[in-house]
Amino acid sequence: MKNSTSGERLIRIEDKISSIDSTLLLQHESLKEHIRRTDLLEQRVIPVEKTLTMFIGVFKFLTAIAGIVGFVSGIAEILAYFKI
Repeated sequence: MKNSTSGERLIRIEDKISSIDSTLLLQHESLKEHIRRTDLLEQRVIPVEKTLTMFIGVFKFLTAIAGIVGFVSGIAEILAYFKI
């Protein structure tokens, strides 16, 4: 009787291992699809990043120009106030 229980136990263990193998295979395929989609999205983001970097550069340049104009205008107002 002990032998049949051991045999049944081995069969259950083999079934569980087979189930785990099936699950791992499905997860591997799912991961491959996820990696493929991630790669596609990264390729679509690269042009957006370039455009954003360019926009930020233009914004910083315009901000610097506005700061300089504001500074010069302030100096001109101070000089006009003292009529120098």
